[in-house]
Amino acid sequence: MRIIHTSDWHLGQFFINKSRLQEHQKFIAWLLQQVIEQNIDAVIIAGDVFDTGTPPSYARELFNQFVIGMNKINRQLIVLGGNHDSVSTLNESKDILAQLNTRVIASVSDAIEEQVIELNDQYGQIGAILCAIPYLRPRDVLISKADESGQQKQQALGQAIGDHYQKLYQVAENKRNELEST
Repeated sequence: MRIIHTSDWHLGQFFINKSRLQEHQKFIAWLLQQVIEQNIDAVIIAGDVFDTGTPPSYARELFNQFVIGMNKINRQLIVLGGNHDSVSTLNESKDILAQLNTRVIASVSDAIEEQVIELNDQYGQIGAILCAIPYLRPRDVLISKADESGQQKQQALGQAIGDHYQKLYQVAENKRNELEST
């Protein structure tokens, strides 16, 4: 199983009042070429696909072109939300993208099993089980309590994140055991 893990594309970003569009176009073309040349089975974008929660249309178009390119070469794409990404922006086309062999995990949901993804190799066999964890916002994993000190809030957040990871790991372990028994 061959995987490329990437992040922080920041599509739509301007750097010192200069658009990075051409740089991003070249990167996406290069990445698609690497997927083909290196016989990559899956690409994981681990957050910050876009630079802002409201990316310009050309940034969305560029992302969509990458999704289409990955689908044309029959490779899996997993997109995880980052701290710069808008959950609603990523989720708006989640169902359509699923039809193009792309899984979007924009945020944590109550259905934690949605964050456990089977990755297939070039022969369609399960090659890995991915615990797909997007950027964890405190509200995703923790219910705030009144009268907590800053330190108590930090400790509670750390515990909640650890608990989320542990639950996700257990779901993945159960999935692995289920697959091994069939």
